[in-house]
Amino acid sequence: RENALKLVEPLLDSNEPLRHLVLAMGAETNAKVVFQLAFTLGESRDPSAAALLAQIAKQHGEDPWIRTAVLSSAGRSTEPLLRALASDTNFAASGTGATLLEQLALVVGVRHDAGEMDRVLELIATQLNRHAGLQRRLLGALGAGLRRAGKRLDVAELESSAGRWLATDLFENAFETATRSTADDAARVSAVQLLACAPYAQTRDVLTGLISPRQSNALQTAAVRALGDYSDGEIAQSLIERFLASPPEVQNEIIAALLSREERTAVFLTAAQAGDVPASAVEPTRRQLLLSHKSESIRALAAAVFGQGAGSERGAVVARYRQELSNATGNQERGAKTFERLCATCHQLAGKGFVIGPNLASSPSRDPDALALHVFDPNHYVLPNYVQYVVLDRAGKTYSGMIAAQTATSITLKREKEASDTILRSDIEDISSTGKSLMPEGLEKDLTPADFADLVSYLQAQADPAATNAPDPRKVRDKGTLPGTLIEPAKK
Repeated sequence: RENALKLVEPLLDSNEPLRHLVLAMGAETNAKVVFQLAFTLGESRDPSAAALLAQIAKQHGEDPWIRTAVLSSAGRSTEPLLRALASDTNFAASGTGATLLEQLALVVGVRHDAGEMDRVLELIATQLNRHAGLQRRLLGALGAGLRRAGKRLDVAELESSAGRWLATDLFENAFETATRSTADDAARVSAVQLLACAPYAQTRDVLTGLISPRQSNALQTAAVRALGDYSDGEIAQSLIERFLASPPEVQNEIIAALLSREERTAVFLTAAQAGDVPASAVEPTRRQLLLSHKSESIRALAAAVFGQGAGSERGAVVARYRQELSNATGNQERGAKTFERLCATCHQLAGKGFVIGPNLASSPSRDPDALALHVFDPNHYVLPNYVQYVVLDRAGKTYSGMIAAQTATSITLKREKEASDTILRSDIEDISSTGKSLMPEGLEKDLTPADFADLVSYLQAQADPAATNAPDPRKVRDKGTLPGTLIEPAKK
């Protein structure tokens, strides 16, 4: 039977007796046959095929393979299938039903046929009016499909009054939730994702306003992703203006958004060349992609920002120490003393020092060439977790350090010798990334080539496999709280 269904596919719409036989297989229970039946029904334009697909979805929708087969056959009958599934509100509100309806709404959005979208929105507004959460999910899926097609859901263009009312109501609720500081963080992120389906002119002020140190990382990240998905020309400059005040995770999202479009890439590189954003924030792989970009103008800008001419003074120091190191033999005992003298305030090794900077017992850090680069040109590339920030609170006090932990309500900065400060987001007046590592430049003044050879010898001797494979404590971010971070703002 499974193979017979494959054979009759080309004849379904031209041979009525065969089609009736296939459409009569609704009681089939064999999973393999049902799986193939769902595929075969996609070859028919008969409305009864969509009805049978809906029946299969309801009976076997929890099986991911059969659900995939149903969705693959929905291309010709997306709207009828969606209508048939939504008519059974109990199924529609179930986990399986809601997932299927979301995927079908996504397809409708990708096709962006105005008439079909109007009808589907009216269906969502009228048949699912007792399921507000599901209505919101389906509007989001429809909007996500439109975004994939480079479109947005403009309420003013909708013909259906019921659909227009629903979209207006859901968007207004999303605006209110996204901007309400007392709302649950997950709800605010979800609201931002829905707002991203609306035209840029309607969401610009809200989304840019959410990229603020007073907002959680998750909310800022969602706002950056939403903005990055628009094509409007002013977005690049808006993101650049907020770069230095953003935490590492958000800076990464901003860079991704800026480099996702050629015109924004040019704006970003121009800003980096002018010093408005730190070139050190761009990791090496992205640098190489920019240096080999298809656009000649972008390649030229990238060469000016990241090429051999950039940071030549530091580069000369690195080259000198690498050369000296190739002709020197270090002493481990002297290297241990050099480590304690210059490195232990921010690095821990063999039980000595403080855990601020990267784990120097890891194999990449023991590589002499890499070590020379990071010691003598610490700002060549700064891992986001090790960028230094300066925070000014509302009382006028200044704090500095690396962001060690964050919650929805606070930021913790860590500095030398593991000293730390926790600041409530609501108390932050200003925050800015220096774009530089906490590790200072100019260590060659305190570290002779012989000292450096000793230090490298000492580090290479720390070959403990457990230390090599140990997770970097700075990369294991606190997902909950540090002592003192769950404190309420002072009552005014």
